[in-house]
Amino acid sequence: MLGLAYLIFLNPPSISHMSKSMRNERILSMANVSIEHNPSSERLAELGVSKWPTWSKEVSVFPFEFNARETAYILEGECTLTPTDGSAAINFKAGDLLVFPAGLDVTWEVKTALKKHYKHG
Repeated sequence: MLGLAYLIFLNPPSISHMSKSMRNERILSMANVSIEHNPSSERLAELGVSKWPTWSKEVSVFPFEFNARETAYILEGECTLTPTDGSAAINFKAGDLLVFPAGLDVTWEVKTALKKHYKHG
């Protein structure tokens, strides 16, 4: 057994041979995303959504990694987010409130022009 440990020490597996998910300390999937459909105006006021900055994006497809936790309220549009880990995609549209965890790696498909309020942290 000592010989095997010595061999691994001398020839450690290359990190380039590991998948991205194996290199990450935690694996994030769409199961980690929360979606609240049509939250009440009271709920939105409680969160202060109207004071959050806005972001807009035309119809497009692009890769994205959430570097920080993001809460978003969709004002306009419809999107599909597909995680790079192969787990199921999610669809959301105007009126949805979402929370994305930091580290989530996805491909955005903006199906109709998007406008959202968002907050990081």
